[in-house]
Amino acid sequence: MFHVYAETRDRKSNRRMKPGWANGGNFLKRKSAERYSAFLRLTGSVAWVESDEHVAVDHKVLVKKRDLTGWREAEVWGKKRFRRVESYAARTKLRKQGREVKVQEIPNQLADDNRLIEKWLTGDLDFDHGLQVALAKVARDVSVPLHVNYGKRTFEEQEALFNKYGPGRAARPGTSDHETGNAADVVRQDNHRVNLRDIPGVPAAAKKYGIVFPYGHEPWHAELE
Repeated sequence: MFHVYAETRDRKSNRRMKPGWANGGNFLKRKSAERYSAFLRLTGSVAWVESDEHVAVDHKVLVKKRDLTGWREAEVWGKKRFRRVESYAARTKLRKQGREVKVQEIPNQLADDNRLIEKWLTGDLDFDHGLQVALAKVARDVSVPLHVNYGKRTFEEQEALFNKYGPGRAARPGTSDHETGNAADVVRQDNHRVNLRDIPGVPAAAKKYGIVFPYGHEPWHAELE
């Protein structure tokens, strides 16, 4: 998801308002968000696009104490925690008041996990987030990027596979862990003929992060314990 943020002007005073989410500013595609952002800029607003990754990360703004003995958290617009875009606008506001300011990122596990997934996994990434994180950690530990051939399936998709391959090669519709998003079929990213379990180092790393291979004849099929 991509979000459009804007810093607008008050029509009466012509003063810039604090930045915030633009009305109707949520988009699935970056290109659509960029078009809306460009439109807002044409109307005189300062507008930009942020992805969910950045929105998820909290920031705080620190100002130098007046006695110069250290730093304290600043409160701007009635709050002390900011999204990234807001934190830099708050910093600018305080600097204009003559204060020495710095922005500090507050660690956010969700954002860290998403960056890990983005770096180490490609493919059909619509299954359980916890399994995605575990697979990304396995890929990182063995230094082998992974590709997901199949993540979550609908009942209809599972039915089509069952009709194509038959029992023994595909689970009956309504019984597959793929339908709940709790399974993934994974291979090497640079060689799709090499299945996950066959990659050197993966069995040990998988055990470390709670990944199991429940079907001996399917070395590509991974689930969480």
